Amino acid sequence: MSENELAQEFQVSRTPIRRVLQKLHYEGLTEVRNGVGTIVKDIDLKTMKEIYDLRIHLAELMGTLSPQKISAADLASVQALLEENKALKSNQDFEAYARLCNSLEEVIISMIGSTPLREITDILYYRVSRIWFTFLPQLDWHEVIENQEAEITGMLDAMKRQDLAGVGKIRRVYLREILSQISKYLTDQTTAWEY
Repeated sequence: MSENELAQEFQVSRTPIRRVLQKLHYEGLTEVRNGVGTIVKDIDLKTMKEIYDLRIHLAELMGTLSPQKISAADLASVQALLEENKALKSNQDFEAYARLCNSLEEVIISMIGSTPLREITDILYYRVSRIWFTFLPQLDWHEVIENQEAEITGMLDAMKRQDLAGVGKIRRVYLREILSQISKYLTDQTTAWEY
């Protein structure tokens, strides 16, 4: 990625482009190579699994590190996301699904009271979400949507009880499910290559 080309494309100076590229580098999404410039990092499956494992453990901390009261706005946002998810059952729209996941993550982040936990959770989400969305077209769409609906429904139930720890437990289960779906796909691909 060239700072000059990006600045021209977005009609801004190079300074904000440089800041964005630095942030992407900090978040582990890009790499700066001397003589080449900034490039998007390859998908590293080992690191992805390690990040998912860490995210699973961090989800457990939601209810213990500075838990916040769950607001009516949070409940309304998650209820709206449940309706969006239901609409995706009959409409295979990967971009809409990605926006839904990002919106759900924003609500989850807003409920975390601990600033360091919130920041780490957010960074790790974006570090692996591109990998998840890369695999998404190869996965069973109905299974993905059903799992997402189960997660959102479970979260809503916990939120109505003001049970942030319960939200974290539901999140942990869903993160394991994502990792399982990707692992199953990769195993199936490996088996297919062996034949």
